[in-house]
Amino acid sequence: MEQKPMSYKKRLFFFGFFTLLFLILIPVVLLYSMGYRLTNLSLSNFTNGFTVSPTGGAYVFYSKPGANIFVDDKFADSTTFFKRGVFIENLKAGSYNIRVEYPDFKSWHKTLLVENQHVVESYPFLIRNEIATTSIFKFNSVSEMNDGVVNDEYIKTIALFTVATTSNQNLIQNLNQLNEKFTTKNNYSDTNVVTEYATSTKKTISSLSTLNQNDDKETIKVLDARGDIQIVLVGTTTNPFVHPSLEARYKGSIDNAPLTFCLSGNLNCTNKITLLNDASGLETASFYFGRADVFIYINKSGIFVSEFDSRSPRNTYQIISNENHVGGKALDFRIKDGQSIVVKDGDAYYNALIQ
Repeated sequence: MEQKPMSYKKRLFFFGFFTLLFLILIPVVLLYSMGYRLTNLSLSNFTNGFTVSPTGGAYVFYSKPGANIFVDDKFADSTTFFKRGVFIENLKAGSYNIRVEYPDFKSWHKTLLVENQHVVESYPFLIRNEIATTSIFKFNSVSEMNDGVVNDEYIKTIALFTVATTSNQNLIQNLNQLNEKFTTKNNYSDTNVVTEYATSTKKTISSLSTLNQNDDKETIKVLDARGDIQIVLVGTTTNPFVHPSLEARYKGSIDNAPLTFCLSGNLNCTNKITLLNDASGLETASFYFGRADVFIYINKSGIFVSEFDSRSPRNTYQIISNENHVGGKALDFRIKDGQSIVVKDGDAYYNALIQ
């Protein structure tokens, strides 16, 4: 049976219908992709019509599945094995309290500023409620001690504290040499500026007396570097009563600043973040394993881990208390992997499981 072609009127009708549908849907899709949403759609407001309002969103990434994410104390979503990042959309411009909870870990809080047509990102850093520690003994048993068989883990641990453990050794030395010419008022060159990075990641910074002694100088010592981001100790020789501070500095273009250096999304960015206002008791500071936005440091109170993120609150956790150590000497640490660190307490060594 021969099929008749569609009539001209029908073809014209379908062409006009789909053209009109296309013209209607394109603006809707574009507006939706730009963050605009329909509001006032409840039955009580139906007679008053609806409005199209711009919105923003928040993206929260946590690597472990099973973490619960809350927005202003309301459950939003959970991470899964296949979805480590959670996107929270349709947020009106304003501040939101984001909370991340994971079983047996301390909860993480952050106030995020959401702006219209922008997505603000956050990468929570959580640690365990109880830091599990395991001692590293020189000998595993009495028989091995009598036979002089030293524990392999002990030998590797000793090596961690006796050789350079950072791949940034030469880079940091060069950065400190460049900083010799830095001043707040004029250029200078002075060989008294500290330019050496210790052969381990332990740096004792009990005073700034070894730094440049010229007047009107801001003294800078790079403690660690990762790409364009540096952790620096900043002091001054102008006023001996001014405490040194610890800062994170971004040396790249401000247009490409990491999100940690920005208040919201890629907006309101800076190239400098104050990590510690008073770093006079600082002994060492370095990046945490696998993170360019988290650092670990020692001061007179113990070992701490903290985030760069200046958005309130800055989450800081004490890992080891200096009051409880038994070695009789200053604490020291080495970052072992993404979950634990090795702590040196006098002549004793132990693993501390953080994550």
